[in-house]
Amino acid sequence: MLEECRMSTPAEQSGTDYVIDAENVAEMARLTRQARFMTQALGLLPTPLDLTTCQKVLDIGCGPGEWIRELAERYRGLSITGIDTSKAMIGYARYLAQEQNLGQVNFQLMDARSKLAFADNSFDLVHARFVSGFLDRQSWPLLLAESLRVLGPNGILCVTEPVGMGFTTSPAFSRYQSLLAEAWARSGRTFFAGDQWGITPLLFRLVEQAGFGRVQSAAHVLNYSHGGPAHQDIIDDWRTALVLLQPFICKTGVASQEELDLLYARAMEEMQAPDFCAVLFFQTVWGYKPA
Repeated sequence: MLEECRMSTPAEQSGTDYVIDAENVAEMARLTRQARFMTQALGLLPTPLDLTTCQKVLDIGCGPGEWIRELAERYRGLSITGIDTSKAMIGYARYLAQEQNLGQVNFQLMDARSKLAFADNSFDLVHARFVSGFLDRQSWPLLLAESLRVLGPNGILCVTEPVGMGFTTSPAFSRYQSLLAEAWARSGRTFFAGDQWGITPLLFRLVEQAGFGRVQSAAHVLNYSHGGPAHQDIIDDWRTALVLLQPFICKTGVASQEELDLLYARAMEEMQAPDFCAVLFFQTVWGYKPA
């Protein structure tokens, strides 16, 4: 019999369906750090994208708004809107934008799994990075269709998702990844079974099926082996995320709390070993709304 999870999260209670409690202060701090080092590794947007004709940008699942603030600093002429289901995230994002005197950005409480509260043709760019944490199989087509609707002619959709949790030499981390993938599948979030999250192979086709044209993609690899520049940033991210994911995994019944605690301790130890090697893969897909 599986040991009962320690607690249900506010996300589960409120129906936001995010795999981590988005109102948790630790998650807010983690997402801010993650956005910074991911932008350093991947860039704000794919190099081929030209923002010179863009005026209005929408960021879906904006969290505490780190990506938006960075974009606003670089492109002062843009009007940027961020949406998220977390009141804490939106409140913190508004505070930081005010502190940085970024008057051209605004944040709204909104569920991207439903019809977006924007008029047709409202934006020139819709951006979504790492949104699979709150989308299931049914939500993906709806989100892409809504993105097409709110974009103006020749507007751009840009989506980036990781290939699961990557590949490492840590047996405990690999087992943790398998359990999370099974929990992902049991909760209806994956399009196919396996040890990954089941979205990146289909992302290009889903964007095409939504009605976008000139669809392109780019792959990214991030090496975070021991001794490398990305090692500590990624390990710190996993140190927080793996704990915050435990209520979600445990709730699906794929593992006991005791097993997760043991795996976590072993994974943290193995990932600090001098011979630890690891890579993370990401895919960015972008397409254009027909004129």
